[in-house]
Amino acid sequence: MQEVIQGGPWLFQGLPIVLQKWVPGIPMKKCCLTQVPIWIRLKHMPMEFWTDDRLSIIASGVGKPLYTDGIIRACSRVDYA
Repeated sequence: MQEVIQGGPWLFQGLPIVLQKWVPGIPMKKCCLTQVPIWIRLKHMPMEFWTDDRLSIIASGVGKPLYTDGIIRACSRVDYA
């Protein structure tokens, strides 16, 4: 069960689902999401911008960058950042 709760993100008919372990007495209420993590690809990025600092500045135009994955840090895939 923990894998399912932490595994996501989960979508149902294209909409995000928020999963929470049920506890007796927990109030049933509608959840309103204010933030959702997203993954973006930056195509045709010149190699001189492939640093955590520079990618973070560029990605901050969309929102708050959380992290850069290992493939990008290793520059093992050069068609997108």
